[in-house]
Amino acid sequence: MCLALLEAKTAHYFAGGKPAHYWGLWAVIFFIWILFFPYSGITHDAQLYTLQALSHVAPELYQNDIFLRFGSQDRFTVFSPLYATFIELLGIEWAGALLTLIGHCLFIGAFFLLANKIMRYGIAVFAVGLILTISSSYGAERVFYYIELFVTPRMLSEAFVLFSVVAWLNKKIFIAASLLLVAALLHPLMATAGLVFLLSSVYIAYWRKLSFLIITTCVLLLLANHAQLLTRWQFDAEWLSIIENRNTYLFFYYWSIDDIANALVPLISLIIAYVFVSDDIEKRLVFAALFTGVMAVLVHGLGGDFLHLTLVTQGQAWRWFWLVTLVAILFLPNIILRLWQAKVRGKTIAIMLIAAWLMRSQLIGLVVAMWALVLVFALKKNWGTMFFWQFNKWMSLGLLLLPLVLLIVVNHFHIDVFIALFNGSRVQDFPGIWHECALPIYLMFVCILVSISAYKALHISTAISVLLGSSMVFLYWGKSWLPEKGGTKDQHLKLRELIPIGEDVLTFGPPSTIWIGLQRPSYLSGIQMAGIVFSRTTALEADRREKAIFLMCPSKDMGVCRQNRVEWSQTIDDFKPFCKIADVRFVMSAVPLAAKGLVEVKLSGQKSSAHLYQCHSKTTP
Repeated sequence: MCLALLEAKTAHYFAGGKPAHYWGLWAVIFFIWILFFPYSGITHDAQLYTLQALSHVAPELYQNDIFLRFGSQDRFTVFSPLYATFIELLGIEWAGALLTLIGHCLFIGAFFLLANKIMRYGIAVFAVGLILTISSSYGAERVFYYIELFVTPRMLSEAFVLFSVVAWLNKKIFIAASLLLVAALLHPLMATAGLVFLLSSVYIAYWRKLSFLIITTCVLLLLANHAQLLTRWQFDAEWLSIIENRNTYLFFYYWSIDDIANALVPLISLIIAYVFVSDDIEKRLVFAALFTGVMAVLVHGLGGDFLHLTLVTQGQAWRWFWLVTLVAILFLPNIILRLWQAKVRGKTIAIMLIAAWLMRSQLIGLVVAMWALVLVFALKKNWGTMFFWQFNKWMSLGLLLLPLVLLIVVNHFHIDVFIALFNGSRVQDFPGIWHECALPIYLMFVCILVSISAYKALHISTAISVLLGSSMVFLYWGKSWLPEKGGTKDQHLKLRELIPIGEDVLTFGPPSTIWIGLQRPSYLSGIQMAGIVFSRTTALEADRREKAIFLMCPSKDMGVCRQNRVEWSQTIDDFKPFCKIADVRFVMSAVPLAAKGLVEVKLSGQKSSAHLYQCHSKTTP
């Protein structure tokens, strides 16, 4: 009875045709966005893109940095000059925050236009909430997300890809091609997913010929590799070894089972969608997403993992999963609605699919998704006894509650988290809550809105949502979009004057403190190692520098040295071996270092938040 009442109220709520009817839902989405996607500042890959932008502002200061010296991805994007212009006008802090905000707005707007093209307004709004609450990670090790908390060209490129798909659906081919070109100019790797997606949706009628062409190409490549005709286009052993030791997320054979589950659950969801959607446009979009995902696996698996082709590995076709995952989420509401209409059996599959998405980044999520696919074919074939379906019904309900149990019992959902949040920490500091709690919170809000709107009290739902959003968001988490007072622009001004222009500085912390604070090249950091796949010279030099740094690491395990670099750096008691072979004079640390081989460069009459040291074997400038 309660379930039937909730179904009726839900149908009534989403049947509303006026946008004003969903102001409350938009307010909830805004609250969720601020809560789970605050601006993180110049962190992660934003450091690299900021370095590239700064090299356009003052090339003489940064051209010697190892990430830029031997060539970088900067030459393939117009984003760096654009970012540099924003920096010159607004400063680094404001430029990064503004471009990130523009990226969020364009991405969410483009997704909503695409969703509203294939589904009712209310369901499209609901789908926008889903992309914010379902984990946006793709690939391995949760390195990349299609919605990012910092400035990069990736999100802007993704937005223009989605705009291009919308234009293509409206049969505006020239506009679609132009938008895709803009996406490619911003970030070619992300835009390639859009190109494959649109081409596959066009050639769906010729899938047999296309499949024959793909198979023939694969066979020819394998034969050419056997005859050693591809050597000049492949990584040599030394270069490949360096990449494999540092950037394991680039190769499928290093992906964990959880990483594989994270990628395959959307693909299985798309297969289920293809079974149930009937509209021609929906069929084309689902097929295009499936084809893009399969091609990502085939291109990168064969060309990158097996043949080790340089250009294919650098192209990172696995990144196409951002679009595959997004389209899978886009169709999720429609799949659930159509399954729900198939009585008890359909509802069982729907609940099973929801449970799979809740546990998507774990092996159990993949198992549940595969079982949901088995049940789909059983439903279509009218197979299975009553006991079979009853058992699956109760199992699906249990699986739906399992993520909550795991979160409470196994994960770090305890009182310390709440204390940390109220002391200024962000939800992103607790990945378990961020990824597993977002969707249940969103669904709880939607249930409240559904219940209230059924009694024609839309203003109440809007007021509650806006109240929650304004009180809990703007007054607390919203401040993350505003740069901190003082910033880092002149924090190390005096120290900067002691270091010659173009001189490398070693730091065990974020390299942005060197690039922004000292305006000097960084000797080496983990984030700079992202460039080793694009340049053999960069890879060899980075490997040499890393070995020099690891001479001071107390562990013999290089993995431990890489992961706990900041921790063990504070225990170093002798810098002499490093200073002897590293060819670097300056070391900067956030904490005092009492180590042999270093002489602190002190500033008379001024305190600094950082400590600058110099290898005493070198000549003081």
